[in-house]
Formats: sequence, structure tokens, C-alpha cells
Amino acid sequence: MLKLIYKYSLVAVLCSFLVVGFIRTAIASPAEPNIEQLAEKLVSDIRADGLKKACQSFSAIESEFRDRAMRIMVLNYEGVMICNGWGGSLGKNISEMRGIHGKKFIREQIGAALDGGDQWLDYRGSTQKRDEAIQRSGYVARINDEMFLSLNLHKLLPSKISESKLAKLAVSAVDHFKRVGREEACADFASEQHVYIGDGYHIEVYDGTGTAICHAIRPNLNGMTAKAIQKQTKETYVQEYLKAVKSGGDASLKFNQLPVGRDLMIEQKAFVKVADQKTLVIASSHETRAVWPMSREAVNLAHRAASHIKEVGTEKACAEFTKRSKVFSVGYLHPMVFDLEGVRICDPLNPRFNGRNISRLADIDGKRFVTEYIRTARSGGLKWVEQRRYSQILDMKQTLRTYVVNATQSAFVVVEMHSVPTLTPRDEVAILLARKAKTTVSQFGVETACKKFADESSEFRDTDKHIELYKNNGTQICNPDKPQFNGRGLITLDDIMQRPFIRHFANASSAGGQMWVNFHWMSSNRDKIAEKKGYVLPLDNESFVVVPILKDERSVWGLHSYWRSNP
Repeated sequence: MLKLIYKYSLVAVLCSFLVVGFIRTAIASPAEPNIEQLAEKLVSDIRADGLKKACQSFSAIESEFRDRAMRIMVLNYEGVMICNGWGGSLGKNISEMRGIHGKKFIREQIGAALDGGDQWLDYRGSTQKRDEAIQRSGYVARINDEMFLSLNLHKLLPSKISESKLAKLAVSAVDHFKRVGREEACADFASEQHVYIGDGYHIEVYDGTGTAICHAIRPNLNGMTAKAIQKQTKETYVQEYLKAVKSGGDASLKFNQLPVGRDLMIEQKAFVKVADQKTLVIASSHETRAVWPMSREAVNLAHRAASHIKEVGTEKACAEFTKRSKVFSVGYLHPMVFDLEGVRICDPLNPRFNGRNISRLADIDGKRFVTEYIRTARSGGLKWVEQRRYSQILDMKQTLRTYVVNATQSAFVVVEMHSVPTLTPRDEVAILLARKAKTTVSQFGVETACKKFADESSEFRDTDKHIELYKNNGTQICNPDKPQFNGRGLITLDDIMQRPFIRHFANASSAGGQMWVNFHWMSSNRDKIAEKKGYVLPLDNESFVVVPILKDERSVWGLHSYWRSNP
């Protein structure tokens, strides 16, 4: 750590955009109707099946209601927690619980439920470690005269502040700090009644050595040095600020952070402005995205599979894993079983190597990851092993994380999890469009849905994107851009790089979908090579939807050099 000593104070303005990218399950904003529908279903289940059974259903690990960004609670009108989706605070009165700005949001929810329910209420909460503020929305639905349902979720925050506005906000914060003094300014920076905190941005104040004076959303860091902050948060952003200060300030910073042991990638931009010899302002915006969004699911699935092997034996358990039931299959996650010599006993998705010793198998960096599995299992398991592979389906290098759990004295279970590439706004639009297409097919049927997808005035079609439906055997159901191929089997169709991209779509769907497949195509006037990717989402066990979007275009005349660099 740089040992920097300055005689001025440091005001850090952090304008953070909490944009959580979900590949597996998206949490809708209040503008979307499916949360209300989910609440209605939960209330209906409680009334029909009784409270105990309903609570067990939405708290089960494999439940459709279980999601890392959503919290389901059932409370009485005194504020006592009757049941919830994560098991904490049961039987406790939480009516006095406050958001980070003092709002008693549970009391507000009780009042909304007494008024009839069916209301959205916003508040600011914090993560379980209380080290990061998050904007939450709570939807309240009345069950009966004794209890109500509270659905609490992350609110997706749109990006509202440009880099130029960050600089202006920094200058405004410095002026306010000078004008009213440290104590009042710090109080104002934390108050929602001022412009210094809002959806996705906030203010921080540090002294010249990097010691936090006041932090609007992480008050637990106040008084901590830069080194202590790094130890506490596993993040190095304060050091980045101090480096910019040493260089004289007036500098733009861009850096990514993947805090150790966390599932979030922080993509941060900061503008450092030296105001005078005593004060310096850092206006910063950052997006937080899920990189390992299914860590909890992978761990739980590995433990479930290991327990099942202990109960029924390896052979019978493997036969059940192959059926890919909801109990032993979560999205693309599935258990694999190895013995301690490196023989793969079973893999539901790739049985080709079952019964073979693959301990010498290496990743693209030469790491013998199966040997690493064995070493981890012999030392007790319950750890992650990382590896890097080239994915034929995704046409990209990919980092995988594998959780190891011992099942018996001679066998262990592993569950592999893929990292999630950073999503662009266009990616997010495509993912939401795929989900809407799936809902449309479910509501209206395939024939009517395909007509809607082909309608140029509908939300499903414009110059940048459209909807395609396929069967798992590669038969095209409908494609508004290529209707002449409807009903034809395209499983062997190659892109211009001679890659069977329709087969890759089908493979991605069979593996659980909710992933991207890259492919290359010729533009309509045949003068450019279009590099595309399609988001694949299964509709049912027999078909899937694809939303293709453009990644890049290259001139045909540049093909020779492109092929040489991409054999």
C-alpha cells in the first residue's frame, strides 16, 4: 500500500449504479406485472394449502420462488415473522426494523396491508454484511385478517449520471463541504432530502491518507484507514483514489474489481478533481454485476447429490441424476460423480467419459483440474476449484468454478458453474425480450405467438433484433427474417466459419439454456461479416427461443487477416 500523507481532506463522491445482471432469474421492477402475479399465486397457495405447506414450498432450495435477490416474508400485523424464504428471524418482532436512512419500512408495510395491500413501497436496505446499500422495493399483499405477504426485491436502477455530470456533482459536493463544514455536510450527504444521494449514487469523505471521515451508505467504514478498508471490503478503490491524488488529480479512472470471496464484479469509473490544497473530490460511478450468480445453488446441489448417494448408493443415485429432475438439476447446473482415482462415475449431460480415468485431463492453461478435484476431496472437500476452458458452444474462453463435496469414502460429487460475462444494455434487452417471448408462447400458443413475433409494429421486432423458435432437434418453428425455413430441420446448418450454430443452440437449450451462443453470418448485401450472438432460453422440454443480436461487423476484404487470427 502506498504510504501517502497529505494535509488536506478527501471527499469521495461515489455515484454507484446497482445493476445486478441475472442470467438465471431476473427480478422485475415495479413496472412489470409478474411480481404482482407471483404475490397473487403465493397468497392463493397459502389460502388453499395452508401456511405450513406454502412456506415449505417457497423456502425449499429448488423452489421456483427462491432467488438471491428476492426475499419472501409472511408477517402478522404486529410485525412478527411467521415464515420466510431464508429461515432467519422466525418468531421475532421486526416491526422496528429500519432502512439505512431510518425509515421503518416494516411498519409502512403493515400499514399498507391494513389498508388492503396490493401496494409497492420503496426503501433503502443493506446487504447481509451491511457493507453496501441497495435500493429495495417491497410489494405487500393481504392474506387475511391475521397475516400479510411481503415480497422484497432489488430494484433495478437505470444509469442516470453521465461522466460530465459526475464532475459537476463533485464540484457541488466540495462547495457544500466548504460552506457548511464537515459535520453538517456529512449529515446532508446521507440524507435523501438532498441531491447528494439517490438512486445509484452517493457521497464519501476521506482525509488525505485515505481514512474515511464519513460514508453515506457504508457508515461502518467511518474512521477506518485505507488499509483497514481494503481488509474489510476486499476492495482497493481508496488506493486508486490516492494514486490519482499523488499524480495531481484532475484524472479519469477506470478499473474493475472482483472482491475475493464475493459474487460481484464492480466496474468503476471515477473523476478525480483537486479543488484546493485541503479538499479533493472524487466523482465515481460503478456498476455491480453478478459474476457467479449461482454459487449458492451449486453448493446446495452438490450437498443434495452427496446426501442422496449416501442414502441410496452411487449406482441408483447416478440413474436419478440422469433424469435431470428439479431436485438434481438447477438451470444448467448438474452433479457429476468421481472416484478418488479420477474415474468419472457419472455425468448426466456427457456420459461419453463415464467409467474412464480422466485425472490427466487439463484445461487450456495446462492445469490438471480433475487431479485438483481429487486433491481437494482427499483433504475434506467443501472447496472451489477453478479452471479455464474453450467452450465450443459459446465459441469463447470461459472460466469455470467447481464445488467439491465428499459423498462416500471412495467417491465425491462436483458441480461446475460458469462465470457470467459482463452484460451490455443490449444484452439485457435481449434477455428480457426472450423471457417475454416465452411468456407470450405460454399465454397464446405457438401459432399466435409466431404471428406476434413477425409483426413489425410489435415490441418483438425491429432492425436490431427478432425472435426465433426452434425444436430441440433443430427444426425451425418460426423466424420472421427467414420464414422460408419454417418447418425445416436445420441442425446441420453451419455458419460461415463452418460451425454448426443451430446444433450449438440446441445443445445450449438441453444444458438448461439461459446462455449465449456466438456465430458468424454474412450481411444481406454480402459485403460484411456479421459477428452475432444468440440468447437461448428453453420454452419446454421440446423447444427453445433464440434472440440473436449483432456484436460486430467486419468488411469482407478483412476476412483473410481475420481467419488467420481466428483459426
